[in-house]
Amino acid sequence: MKKQTFTCLLIASLACLSWGRYIQAQTDDDYKAEIMQHIVDPCFTYSASKSEPVAEMTEAEMVTLMKLMSPDAVQDTIDVTLPAVKGKPIETRMRVYELGLKICIRGTGK
Repeated sequence: MKKQTFTCLLIASLACLSWGRYIQAQTDDDYKAEIMQHIVDPCFTYSASKSEPVAEMTEAEMVTLMKLMSPDAVQDTIDVTLPAVKGKPIETRMRVYELGLKICIRGTGK
């Protein structure tokens, strides 16, 4: 009986170790990076694509400039979204990001 218990514990420990490589705790910075990637950057890219072009400025440069000129909007998006996605599975986070992007685009008025 003890040999079987030891074997089960060993297998369970090894399984936990291997899962640990694939499941990592998300930090606030990880979530913020996702929010930037899935809401903020696409929203500003959309806005830049609908704006009049600025001479000798690429769309990417326009996006960077817009984000620098609107730090409060960026921070507000992070502040509102972070609690909604923290600790949630990826599928749920992606739905929140999709909704956030739609709201952001609607807010641009373009």
